[in-house]
Amino acid sequence: MDKYSLEFITNYIKNDNNTNLQLFNQLYSDYQKSLLDYEQKINILGIYFYDILKILTHINLKINEINNNLEFKINNKKKLLNFPYYSVEDIKKGINVTDKKYGKKLSDNKKKIFKKLINFKNLLISKKNIITSYPIKIDDNYLFYSINTKTKKNFIYQYYIGKDIYKIPLLNEQLIKLEIILNNIEKNLFMKIKNLRLSKIITLHIKANCIDGKEKFKINSDYFIIESGVELKNRIVSSIAKQNNIKIIQISHGDCYGVFDEPIWSSIGDQFNADYILGYGDGYIKYNKFNKFSLNKNAIYINGTSKIVDKIQNDKAFNKNYTVNDLKFVYFPTTFSGYTKRHGPYRDMPDNLYQKWHLKLNNLFKKKLIFKVHPKEDYIEFFNEDLIVNKDKVSNYFRVNHVLIFEHISTAFNIAASSNNHIIYFDLGTRNLNNEALKCIKKRALYFKIEKELPKLDELLEQLNNKYIDYSYVENFCIGLQETRLKSLINMIK
Repeated sequence: MDKYSLEFITNYIKNDNNTNLQLFNQLYSDYQKSLLDYEQKINILGIYFYDILKILTHINLKINEINNNLEFKINNKKKLLNFPYYSVEDIKKGINVTDKKYGKKLSDNKKKIFKKLINFKNLLISKKNIITSYPIKIDDNYLFYSINTKTKKNFIYQYYIGKDIYKIPLLNEQLIKLEIILNNIEKNLFMKIKNLRLSKIITLHIKANCIDGKEKFKINSDYFIIESGVELKNRIVSSIAKQNNIKIIQISHGDCYGVFDEPIWSSIGDQFNADYILGYGDGYIKYNKFNKFSLNKNAIYINGTSKIVDKIQNDKAFNKNYTVNDLKFVYFPTTFSGYTKRHGPYRDMPDNLYQKWHLKLNNLFKKKLIFKVHPKEDYIEFFNEDLIVNKDKVSNYFRVNHVLIFEHISTAFNIAASSNNHIIYFDLGTRNLNNEALKCIKKRALYFKIEKELPKLDELLEQLNNKYIDYSYVENFCIGLQETRLKSLINMIK
């Protein structure tokens, strides 16, 4: 089989996901057992679950690249001093424990935060005291704390700066048991790799931000609002908040909710510690009952609306009277991973395979395909020089007659789905979609499950000409009952 054929690429992605799922399943099983001794709000394996999973799957993906001679040569000799710690050289030759800078920066710069917030007025007054873990933006407004000088009442939101080191009850005792778990994983799942020293690396990672003891959470609060439930700061602080009976509100991002059936969106991932989840639409409630990866069934779901999706959906003013021959084709790739960002399961493919996919896609469209680079792309130099690369704003493409192309679900896809534009979705298997969400995607987009080859361009154009645009995806997963997400949040708090 050709090393860079589509069949090879899609099989490679499947293998990456399968081996990463082995790691997830083992770690999740160990976590479930650990709950018998340490409840979730103090459980160090639960708090650090996603960090540990990132390290394990990062190693696994690098091993697969090495075994298939697919590691990016530009990255081979680069040292990785920070999280997730393991470079190609560390895996090949063994890791030097003393060579790394452990832990993460968890606190924030007060001056920076003040400058960010000073330009936004407060939104609400409430008798409740509410803390946010970051300057959280909802409906184009940042939520933050202030004092009403006339009434002496607190405005509804207070921002928690945080710190870098926290106390975790029974930490030392838990770390001893965690070392046993990690040693077994290294022995059974990484048996061919020497000197990984998993338990040592991960223990040092944890000890850089946590010490043994009972944390005194000094801020009185009714609710603690977080964004991503996989961020370490949010997992630590929300666990401490739960010890003090403070309710956690998790604010989802990405302008859709309930589309993915993956560990990152599960009860151990983004939903960790959540008592309330502010999402988008009611598809999550209707269609996520049979997800493979367990959901936080104790969390109350709050139905919200994506402001930008709602705006685009209600403003389809551009010309519909066109033929496919008038159209331009615009592709929205995800980011390259470089030598630090690969983890799983379900996320990406090796960067050099992603380059090959770009070239195959460009050839399909006669080398006239426009590549709309992701705004957070750190490796713009990885795009082939023969490609048409564009850095324009995403919004520039939704009011003109373009065909928009994706191989992953993103904010850009959700906005595109609300427009009048035709969409093509090439499913390479990098993400695992909820079955009902996938049905809606197939109604909205021209969908191709890629296994061995791409469709012919003539075939694709003919199908586009006959494609009826259905908006059930947006209606289920992006649009809620309330006019805005902020109103949804306010009504819940009241």
